[in-house]
Amino acid sequence: MKVVRLAPAANVLFAATTANTLFVQTASEPVPDATTIPARRVGLRVQSAATASVENASMTTTAHSVAKKKRKNHNRSRQQRSRRPSHRPTIRFTPHAWAKLLYLRDAGDTEIGGFAVTSPADLLLVEDVRLVRQQCTAVTVAFEDASVADFFDEQVDAGLKPEQFGRIWLHTHPGSSAEPSTIDEETFDRCFGSSDWSVMFILAQTGETYARLRFNVGPTATRTMKVEVDYSTPFAKTDGEAWLAEYDANVTAPSPSYYSEGEDWEDESFASRPCVDQRMVEHDWFERFDAEPLFPEHEETRWLAALD
Repeated sequence: MKVVRLAPAANVLFAATTANTLFVQTASEPVPDATTIPARRVGLRVQSAATASVENASMTTTAHSVAKKKRKNHNRSRQQRSRRPSHRPTIRFTPHAWAKLLYLRDAGDTEIGGFAVTSPADLLLVEDVRLVRQQCTAVTVAFEDASVADFFDEQVDAGLKPEQFGRIWLHTHPGSSAEPSTIDEETFDRCFGSSDWSVMFILAQTGETYARLRFNVGPTATRTMKVEVDYSTPFAKTDGEAWLAEYDANVTAPSPSYYSEGEDWEDESFASRPCVDQRMVEHDWFERFDAEPLFPEHEETRWLAALD
């Protein structure tokens, strides 16, 4: 190995040149920018946050759209349900029966009550209205049980079945409201609750009506009814003279023997008096007529289906 010896001055110059070269090379290398890396990271974080915000906003918008759609479908379902045809049962009157009921209602100032006589082919088609002897006031009606029994015997002798004449209870209200009173409800429960089915019908002085059908056996149910006058059915002519005679023979004011002496039956407190003579409840004149079936099985199925 050959060693080159330099003069001291040359050694100094060589050392200086080498150091300068190393310094230049080191300085020329890329120097990391202290602000570049953090800025890049911040940019990435900002971009990630912006992306997440967009995604969250998108999810919120989607959830809002789903909720809005559900509300719209719910409202549409409610509208569709409201547009469905009513399946309420209907009690129909022939023009003859309706005219007679109106005549009897207007024949006096008190309530009057009676029974509907219906068609054997349609037990909710009223063909006649029949009165029985009764004590009436402006707020009460009390049937005489003996008269009711006579009426039932008369109808059975004429070939009618109990469901044609003993299931629909009719009465009037001298006022403007046809809504049943507490006494009406108690009477309906007490006197018609043992029958397989029954109807309470009320006609007010102003023409307002109320009708409710109730089944007391099997799948018990109750439904308010529509009221119609059916002009498509054959009907007899009006007979005001005979109707007035029937009214006079059956409708009377309270008798002193039934009400306490000196009692003011026109007082409002008189409304608490039972609508039906208590003797009628003791004899329970409906039980003897309930042995026969309600009506053909297919008719019962049709009626129950109408209540669903």
